[in-house]
Amino acid sequence: MVLQYDESVRNLLYRRSCQYTQGERSGGHVEEAADLVEKVKNFTKRYPNSRTAYACRAEGGCTPDAIAEAIRSTCRQARRDLFEDSLSEWSSESKAWFIQQMEEAKKQNVETYIGTEGTEGTSFISMTLLGISSMFVRQEEKLKTKLMDLGLMVDSVDGVDKAIMWKAPYRPEIARADDISVTVSFLRNEAAMELWEGRREYTIEGRVFRATEVSIAHDRSFKLRAKRGPGGKGGSLAELSQLLALGGMSTAEIAQIYRFQLLSQSLAAAEVQPLAGMLVQGAGQRGRKGPSPKTYVAVGASTGTLQQKELEWVLSSPSTASCEQTLASFRESEAMEGVHLTLISDDAKLRETFAVELTADTFVPRGKIAKQRRALRERDHAGRSSFRVQIKSRSSMSTGRFSRKEMEALCGGGNTSITRVKRAMLELARRIGVTPVSVEVEEDRDTLSWDGSSIALSLATKADARRLMDDMPFYLEGILEVKLEAVGFKLNGPQHEEERSPSSEEQAQEPQGQQQGAGWLELSDIDRITMEAASPSGPVDQQVLVDLSTMLLETSEEELLAGKPISLELDKSVGKLHDTFCSPGNVEFMTLGAWAATPTLGSKRNMLKEKLRAYLGEQRWTRVQGNKAARRGSAFSPRAAATDALEQEAESDDIESRSVSLLFLAISKFAENHGLSCTGKVDKQDRLRLMMREEVDMEAEEGEGEEEEAGAGPSRA
Repeated sequence: MVLQYDESVRNLLYRRSCQYTQGERSGGHVEEAADLVEKVKNFTKRYPNSRTAYACRAEGGCTPDAIAEAIRSTCRQARRDLFEDSLSEWSSESKAWFIQQMEEAKKQNVETYIGTEGTEGTSFISMTLLGISSMFVRQEEKLKTKLMDLGLMVDSVDGVDKAIMWKAPYRPEIARADDISVTVSFLRNEAAMELWEGRREYTIEGRVFRATEVSIAHDRSFKLRAKRGPGGKGGSLAELSQLLALGGMSTAEIAQIYRFQLLSQSLAAAEVQPLAGMLVQGAGQRGRKGPSPKTYVAVGASTGTLQQKELEWVLSSPSTASCEQTLASFRESEAMEGVHLTLISDDAKLRETFAVELTADTFVPRGKIAKQRRALRERDHAGRSSFRVQIKSRSSMSTGRFSRKEMEALCGGGNTSITRVKRAMLELARRIGVTPVSVEVEEDRDTLSWDGSSIALSLATKADARRLMDDMPFYLEGILEVKLEAVGFKLNGPQHEEERSPSSEEQAQEPQGQQQGAGWLELSDIDRITMEAASPSGPVDQQVLVDLSTMLLETSEEELLAGKPISLELDKSVGKLHDTFCSPGNVEFMTLGAWAATPTLGSKRNMLKEKLRAYLGEQRWTRVQGNKAARRGSAFSPRAAATDALEQEAESDDIESRSVSLLFLAISKFAENHGLSCTGKVDKQDRLRLMMREEVDMEAEEGEGEEEEAGAGPSRA
């Protein structure tokens, strides 16, 4: 069905921000006026470079009292009964269709299960809660009691709660947050259904929380990001969320406010929510050379800008079709006056000052690739006649998942990335004396890390499978209790039945060895290069990043689907990397145009370079007067700031003269999105070779050194 909007709604697409007024709306938990004014003043002192501080200092700007009043007016929009008001400008047909779609989506997308092991025959419902205080981390029993007081019964067996999972690990020493997302399984009673359907408002200690789906449906959702300001400055959306948090709003209420504003701009937003967390650079370690590893941690909606990165928000529609149309409407509005979130005020200047223009970005289609990879693995395992053993937590309830404490115990710490889990299982298998053919771990789509479900090991012989099942509980004694199940074969048959040794065809091809004798230096990850890359400084740079990511996907799709390593030859793109390997800040990046024009060494075609060359040839951009040097300095170089300033002053969208560092940023993001590790080597002749592969190569794992992984996975009680 095609949405039909009234003409007045179409006119909203041309407006810069939602034209709300303070009006007569009231209700919800809103801070007292005097207290809020004082909080705004303290905020400007603490963040002197924020837009709020600039607005207060500017001649004829906004006063703290006016900003506080705008915050209070905006906070009043979090009331559930204002949903109809946000659709007041929609046509009656479109409004009825959208409400019907939302009701159907709530029924279709509910996640339920029937209990086992003490709760047989009982129906439970799982959901993610927004607005739960981070104070309940490691105090899940207290959270359970608070929920029970509201009539929400948490699934548990013998008093052991296995149904509370923090969507991302909370690390206050890295990033603090007032409240974070948590997934909980409840007894399917009337209270739980009222929470799921949004028919009743629930609060814990004065903070409103509400329910969303367990996992974000990527096929009917897209990401929302704030456009960067002058000079690439970010943090505008985080600042707006912080101001609403000053007004007493929880993440659930902030998301509700944003949703209503987007609905008023003709976007079919069934749900708006922040991602559970993001990758953040950890604190530096004494004696460690180079940057500290990145860690996936929980980040609240109002945490603010961390390392020039903002938490991403997600808009979800009721169906795939409505999502496609919503995205098309977003693009239409983006080409005109844009889609905005702002504070509500009668003062147009104040609305303009705090308006945050948004951009939309679809999710990387990981599901299709992951599904095809799984099919290839299963077909490969079937041909090998391997013996599959499934490992579950003995204390787990009907969901079969490990608790957070068990996950950390198995991984030896808070990092529960896919790589860490696989390496932990490989190390345990080596101690037992068996060699797995593969280790299979399910990935959480939101955190790109282990989701806490069961682990499957495939072994070449039945004897190895029997030995693993007999010995693993002993080796894990005192750490956690597990139960192992044979999948697709019986252990009580003849000991040597169907046993065989792996053939030579089962040995994975080892990557080419590093030519140490030729003067190669190894890169354990791509961060050594990207740490010197300048951040994208405008919409054109962002678009180039997207186009480069598309080129990478097109040139490596075959390897991705087959699970093969992806090799990239980037010779001459980065100068002085070998000579300044241990002294960051002195490398030289070529421009995209200059690198694309360099000849390819050897007879093998460089498909990425050819794609880039064709891409640059198709672009029709205005050229800046005068020639630019073929190389640009490092992001740390003294002349980098001057060069960037000149480029910002020049009204040019010349892509060829942009730094090839954008390509390395695209490669880093590509590897992160597809769960690949990226290593490389460089020699004195500036020959640079990168290799991306799945984070654990099962047969090539022997001999590889320990690396730091970025993801940390979902956090379970």
